[in-house]
Amino acid sequence: MKLTADFNFYRNIPADKKPLPASHCYSDPLEDQYNAVTMDSNQTYHYIMNMCSNYTEASYRSCKVPKIVHLVPGRRFKFHHYLNIKAIKKIIKPDRIYVHGEIFPFSSKFFMDAVHEFDLDLVLSRTITSTFSGQPIEAGEHKADLIRMEALIRYGGIYLDMDAFPIKRFDRFLDDEFSIGYQNQEEDYGLNNGIMISKKCSRFALKWYEEYKSFDPQDWDHHSVKLPLKIYRNNTELAKAYRHELVSWWSWDKNWKELPMFKPYDSSDWLNVYAVHSFYRLYAGNTPFPINFQTVKNIDNSFGRFARHVLYNGPAM
Repeated sequence: MKLTADFNFYRNIPADKKPLPASHCYSDPLEDQYNAVTMDSNQTYHYIMNMCSNYTEASYRSCKVPKIVHLVPGRRFKFHHYLNIKAIKKIIKPDRIYVHGEIFPFSSKFFMDAVHEFDLDLVLSRTITSTFSGQPIEAGEHKADLIRMEALIRYGGIYLDMDAFPIKRFDRFLDDEFSIGYQNQEEDYGLNNGIMISKKCSRFALKWYEEYKSFDPQDWDHHSVKLPLKIYRNNTELAKAYRHELVSWWSWDKNWKELPMFKPYDSSDWLNVYAVHSFYRLYAGNTPFPINFQTVKNIDNSFGRFARHVLYNGPAM
């Protein structure tokens, strides 16, 4: 890593890394950091809207989703976060992995190992205290919602939550303007923003982003889960919503032991799955032993199989 003298952010710059070519389809977050960090929410909103106003129907047809991954890890970085990034490198094979945040978990050995082993680029985010229309944002989860939305609109690419594990390559989604999965398979509660694939300036993402003018911090998952389903139902031509390919199996009335990720492996659970939002914290909080490089060798469920495939080249899902 290198700390630049003229601007206070960390950046991982291997000597042999060349910037990805700039085009109307793609721009490098590292080349845009000064603007991204120094603007407030209102300035960022107008910057994004002005940038995307130049996009035409032909732009959306000619551009693919750039094969880059955006992550927002927060303050803690554990074994399963390292595992996920290794899976991203192994399975998605992206051109870049960008880690966004106001701060980075430099005290975590897992994080520092991941930065160097997987050639991560660290992108300093602006400090978020409110939406562009002035509503305060205090919860870290809500700040992360806005960081991921702005990253996908400004740069395009793939966003994954730190416990959203890739199962198959994502190439089939790269021609679509925006792809997302349902929050659960049983009912139309909402769409899950833990797995999103987007072209730069996606019109679906822009409509979603504009609705943050009515953000209410007391309605916890309205803007992140319920609202995008409402927008999708009125704009199905702008996005694809998947019930089985980009999976979140969780619902609040379901026991975590019933989730396919944490029950004995059954190949039929995984036939059409490209990524799963695992809700790993529910599993890790209920195991009688720590989960690490050694214990995953003997865990007899789908998670154990996934971890052994990623870490030790065991059978795929």
